Amino acid sequence: MLRHVVVYLENHPEVAVIDPLENVRKVLNRYHSYSIIHNAYLERAHVFIPSFVELTSTDRLINVEKLKSAGIKFPFGEFK
Repeated sequence: MLRHVVVYLENHPEVAVIDPLENVRKVLNRYHSYSIIHNAYLERAHVFIPSFVELTSTDRLINVEKLKSAGIKFPFGEFK
């Protein structure tokens, strides 16, 4: 899917890109990386893993519940 974005940006140089795509790739893989570390119990070896959750819905209420269940507060503060 990211390949489509790359092609689009190449064909539309007038579009401003705020985050370089290389940085976006890192974020896209972050959930997978955290899951591997968490499942390998590396946190017992003093590897810090922040709270994380994968948001797969566009429904705000579902996402708020997932964030709450995962114990994620920052940068969202209190959910309403």
